[in-house]
Amino acid sequence: MVVNALRYERFILFASYSFELARNALILAAIGIILHTFVGTLFVIEGSSMEPNLHTAQSILVSKIGYFVGDPQRGDVVVMKFPGDPFHKKYIKRIIGLPGEQITMREGNVFVNDVLLSEAYLPAGTETSSIKHQQFQLGPDEFVALGDNRALSNDSRIWGVLPRQFIIGRASVLLWPPSDIGTIQ
Repeated sequence: MVVNALRYERFILFASYSFELARNALILAAIGIILHTFVGTLFVIEGSSMEPNLHTAQSILVSKIGYFVGDPQRGDVVVMKFPGDPFHKKYIKRIIGLPGEQITMREGNVFVNDVLLSEAYLPAGTETSSIKHQQFQLGPDEFVALGDNRALSNDSRIWGVLPRQFIIGRASVLLWPPSDIGTIQ
């Protein structure tokens, strides 16, 4: 009888711990889903379109919360759903053109409303001559996004304007490798 009571007590203790563990796992999963959906997410860079500033295999933190209360700004590096395949591909690009602007690209330069865009985020000597003559008149909630490595970037020059709803968030912090940790400009 004492043995059965001891087994029963152990079973109750085990069931109690199991319930606590399952409850805490569900709470953590719910918090993780909320954070991933509304606050931020991780993204691993693939490809050379943002070189020399960002490189393949670097891991970054993408902030989503800032764009719930504000809009992307010129120069922001964003992670976005690729307009040609929004359910499967994500790209990282820099916002160049904002809603309502006229963006003209010619002879390696970008003009915003006929004013030459100063691209201080591109290191001196960055090749931009691959830009051919193109022009975009942006509507509401439309952006132009380009890779920093203009010669090797699949960007607005190829697939057109970037709709606002395809922007996931702003690339804010480099997390990996440790030697590269810092904010993204």
